[in-house]
Amino acid sequence: AARVLLGIHAAAPGEDLVHAVTPALVGRLRAAIDAAFRGDPASFVHRFPRDVVDDAGRDVLVACTPVAADAAGEVDTAAVEATDVTALARTRREAEEARDRVA
Repeated sequence: AARVLLGIHAAAPGEDLVHAVTPALVGRLRAAIDAAFRGDPASFVHRFPRDVVDDAGRDVLVACTPVAADAAGEVDTAAVEATDVTALARTRREAEEARDRVA
């Protein structure tokens, strides 16, 4: 499921995640992973304008979290989690549009 959420449509054995995702996602994903390896959790929402599941697009929350450190205290493992937040993002956009109409 995470592969679909991140726009990865084929198996990529031997490739790291940054090289497997769509080009539009690479910079932000690399920055978030780098932050996690520095010990700082990082997350962002990426809007895919269209995807294989829904032509209306999809909003995906990508969170990178440090998981484990080596004996010297350096982070050596990080987790990347992808969560579909399309419904939440759509509700937020609709609320902002309604607010703007009233203002």
